[in-house]
Amino acid sequence: MKTGCIWLAVSSEDQIENMSLENQLRLGVEHARRHGVQVVSALVVPGKTRHIVLFDRAASTVKGHRLDARDIERCTTTPLLDILQEKPVVYPYAELLTILEAARPNTMVFFFLNRSRLGRTAALSMAVIGLCRENRVKAYDLESPPTTLDITNSRDEAYVGAFKSTEAENQIWAIQENHREGMIRRVEHGKMPGKINFGYSPVYGTKPAKGRDKTQAVEVTGYTVDEEAAATIRMIVSLYLDSGFGAANIADHLNRQGRPAPAGGMWGHPQITFLLRRIWRYAGYAELNVNSATGRPYVRAKGIWPAIISEEDARRVLAEREARNPTRRSVHTVYRFTRMVVCGVCGSRLHAQTKTRDWERLDGSMGFSSHVSYRCPGDHIRIGEKKILKALSAYLTQLEDEAFREGFLRAEPADRSAEIQAQIDACDAQVSKHKAGIAKADNDHYMRQILDEERHQAIVGALKRQIVEIQAELTRLHDTLSEQAQVGQREQRLDDLRINLSSWLTDEDVRAANARLRMFLQVIVEKRQVTGIVLLI
Repeated sequence: MKTGCIWLAVSSEDQIENMSLENQLRLGVEHARRHGVQVVSALVVPGKTRHIVLFDRAASTVKGHRLDARDIERCTTTPLLDILQEKPVVYPYAELLTILEAARPNTMVFFFLNRSRLGRTAALSMAVIGLCRENRVKAYDLESPPTTLDITNSRDEAYVGAFKSTEAENQIWAIQENHREGMIRRVEHGKMPGKINFGYSPVYGTKPAKGRDKTQAVEVTGYTVDEEAAATIRMIVSLYLDSGFGAANIADHLNRQGRPAPAGGMWGHPQITFLLRRIWRYAGYAELNVNSATGRPYVRAKGIWPAIISEEDARRVLAEREARNPTRRSVHTVYRFTRMVVCGVCGSRLHAQTKTRDWERLDGSMGFSSHVSYRCPGDHIRIGEKKILKALSAYLTQLEDEAFREGFLRAEPADRSAEIQAQIDACDAQVSKHKAGIAKADNDHYMRQILDEERHQAIVGALKRQIVEIQAELTRLHDTLSEQAQVGQREQRLDDLRINLSSWLTDEDVRAANARLRMFLQVIVEKRQVTGIVLLI
């Protein structure tokens, strides 16, 4: 009797949950029994990518499980997922190689659903088939079953197999491209890409009737704000920006107040970080390709949902995240002037630390003192906190000087708002032109039939790619326009600093004071002295 091994593979957790693995196993067992083959093992790749070219790399990186005959028999009464949880993690491609090399020629059958399950690339799936052929193991495609279990070396069969592997890879690329295009279309129509964010609820409507049966499909037509969740989101942004809290501090604060997390239960720092990463969503914008591994252009577009926070706060959150990134632990300290004192030699931020000293008095009692000092990571500079405080207090006098104020405002950068707006208008006109070109190509193909399918797809694809590139440029221009808008606010920000600096320097809530000071000032230190104070407005 011949023995068999079944290959089971899915590429996402959703496919695991919809019983795709169990269906593949059931189908493999049915075909094996039909040919009198005894299934002795199954290799499972649950929810792992197989977009790999080299078999050796797949054998050393892709993880999964191996089932024996008893496990396969148990699947008739026990869910496959429960059985997989009991099994140790193995490397399925490496296990397959061991099975193939140990099999006696012409005695084993290797069952798989189709070529795409063996690998996302044609090279990988063809390598698996090649190993089967090399070890005289019958490769059995469940979607197009062979008529015999005999080993054949037909040239036509090899050509057809290569075609199937290539077609499977092309289908994967088509799925990925369709997904990318679909996400872009969602953003263009103002809809949220992916799952709906915490703080919003969908509003459903119906599409216009289509087809002979005139059925109306349900779709998302808008979004409403969950006011309780929106209050939590605004609190998170305020704690992050105005109080200087880190993600862990914010989570603790929300839990103490009894505010429910997005999925219920307690808040944790990963949920806060996730929310802050998608801060533009709460300012009413959709984003695509924020950190694209394939180099796709970043796109941000206005959504059809109401904003919970302002665009200015969104930009402040992004700027604060970028500033905190190299010194994440600093937000948990209570040292004054954290992340705003810079070494004038190497440009590094100085680290704060408490120094203590004790001594014996004449009467035999012990005395001690402590002070905060700042040290450059490269040991170029050390300076005491009192010197920084004294320099900033003296700077307040300079802010009160009318000549200093006039000189600072006179050096205001030129306002380029009109120039940037003209560039935005030109980009909008290009987008409208390309969309008109797509509409014309659709009309020439579907209505007038003067364009064939290949030519139509080429024209539409090129125009869509140009639109994406222009939208990326529009995102950059809008960001620049927003920065220009802040140029006119310099006088107001200077007045805010002059009015509040004294209270910020003595505020007992050091973390909140630091969050405000960092928005306005940077202190430069050289040779144990403050040599410069930079206005960041």
